[in-house]
Amino acid sequence: LDIKLLKPTRIILYILRINYQRSRGNYMLRPSRTSKLLFLSLSRPLTNIAFTSKMLFTTQLSAAYTVYIYKLYLNLIIMFKTIQIIIHAILYVKYYFFIDYKRKS
Repeated sequence: LDIKLLKPTRIILYILRINYQRSRGNYMLRPSRTSKLLFLSLSRPLTNIAFTSKMLFTTQLSAAYTVYIYKLYLNLIIMFKTIQIIIHAILYVKYYFFIDYKRKS
């Protein structure tokens, strides 16, 4: 899998297969197991923790660290997706107004 060939959204959806589940009226993020593993492999050079994944979870400090970075990563993804949705909405509106404008003239 060559990540450079994929669009940013595709990468994000691949890394984080986000399932929105309605429970008590609020949405929950549930990343899949593959995304967790992928994230760990991504976060290891990021955090400079040269442990195996087993060590990551046995060492309390590094486990907390990983969770922190994972949450940070999730927030970044959500932010990126929100921005993208806004941009798409703007483009959509502009495109349709432009079509209307051309029809009228």
